[in-house]
Amino acid sequence: MSTPAPNLFVLLAYEAVANVMAVAQRSILALLGIVIGTASVIAMLNVGHNAEVESIRQFKSMGTDLIVAQAFLGQMKGARPSASAIEDLAKDLPQIRKIAPLSITGKRLGRGQGMQSSIIGATQSLKDVIRLRTVEGRFLSAFDKEETYAVIGSAIAASRKISATPLHPGDRIRLGNYLFTVIGILAETTHNPLLPFDVNKGVIIPEASMRRVATQTGSSTILAAAADDSDPILATEILGERLRDLHGGQRVQIRSARQLIEGMQKQASIMAGLLAAIGAISLLVGGVGVMNVMLMNVAERRREIGLRMALGARRSHIRIMFLMEAALLSLTGGICGTVLGMLAAYIYADFSGWDFTPSSLALPLGAVISAGVGLFFGAYPAASAARLDPIETLRAE
Repeated sequence: MSTPAPNLFVLLAYEAVANVMAVAQRSILALLGIVIGTASVIAMLNVGHNAEVESIRQFKSMGTDLIVAQAFLGQMKGARPSASAIEDLAKDLPQIRKIAPLSITGKRLGRGQGMQSSIIGATQSLKDVIRLRTVEGRFLSAFDKEETYAVIGSAIAASRKISATPLHPGDRIRLGNYLFTVIGILAETTHNPLLPFDVNKGVIIPEASMRRVATQTGSSTILAAAADDSDPILATEILGERLRDLHGGQRVQIRSARQLIEGMQKQASIMAGLLAAIGAISLLVGGVGVMNVMLMNVAERRREIGLRMALGARRSHIRIMFLMEAALLSLTGGICGTVLGMLAAYIYADFSGWDFTPSSLALPLGAVISAGVGLFFGAYPAASAARLDPIETLRAE
C-alpha cells in the first residue's frame, strides 16, 4: 500500500475539516464526552502537582528535615531527663543536626475573652531547628535561662485583645502571676501541620521559666533537625530509639516532615486515581460517541465513498480521510478539555490559597490522550468505509 503524497494529505485534512463542519451539531454532541474526560485528567494532574508543590513549600520554611517527638511523661517513673540532656543527644548522633526540647501549655492571654495561645518553654536551639526569624528584637540566648523574657509571634504582637497598641520589644505581657518582658517579635510564618503549636500565636519563654506559668513542667515535645547528608527516615528511627532509652523505655511517638509529605502525596495520588477513573470513563463515553458519529457519517456518505473509489481514490485514502475526521473531532475536544481542566485547577488552587504552577505533563498529555482516543475509536469506522465495494454502493444508491 503506497503512502499518499504530502499535498494529498493536505487535501484530505481540508476535506476532513469541511466534513466535520457539515455535521456541526452532531459533532458537538460527540465532543462533550472528550471535553469532560480530558478536563478531568488535566485537572487531576494539575491539582495533584500543585498539592505536592504546596506541601513541600509549607515545610521548606521550617525545613523538610524536621522531626517531631512526643514523650508521654505522665507514665514515666523516676526523674525526667533535663533539657540539656536531651539537647546533648545531637552530639552523639551524626544523623541529627540539632535538638530543641520543648514544654508546651495553653493559655488565654489578654482582657475579656482574649486570645488562645501556646506558651512554649524552649532553649535557643528552637530558632535553628524550625528556622525562626525575628523582625524586631532578638531570640532567646543561653544567658536567658532564668529570666522572665518572652519572644512572641506576629499574631500575639498585633492582637488588640492583648494590648491596646501593637507590642514591641520592651513591652510586658502577663503570663499567670508574672510579667514577662518582650525581647523579640517573630516574623509571620506559614503554619506547619507537624508542629503541635502555631508559631504566630505562640509565646516562647526560657525553658526554666515554665515553672512560673505551668504546674507540670518537663520537655514532653522534642523537635529535631536531621543532618543535611543523612536520610531523614533513618534519622527518625535512630532518634526515636535514643529518646525511648533516655525516658526509661516509655513510649515516644515520633514523626518526620518527610513521612508527613509522603502521606500527603499518597492522599493526593488516591484522589488523582479517582479523578483519573472518572476521566477514563468520560473518555470512553466520548470515544464511543465519536465512533457513533463516524459510523453515521459512513452510512450517509456511501455514495460519496463509492464515487471517490470509482474516480481513482485508493482504500488507504478513504481510511486516512475518516481517521483524520475522527482525530479532528477528538483533538478539538481535547483542546477544549485541556483549557477547562487548567481553568478548573487554577480555580481550585486559588480557592485553596495556593500558588498555581501548571504541570509540565498537562498540555502534551491532553493532546496525546485526545488524539489517541480519536484514532482508536475512529479505526473501525475508517476500516468499514475503506472496505466498501464501489460498485455495490453506487448500485444501491
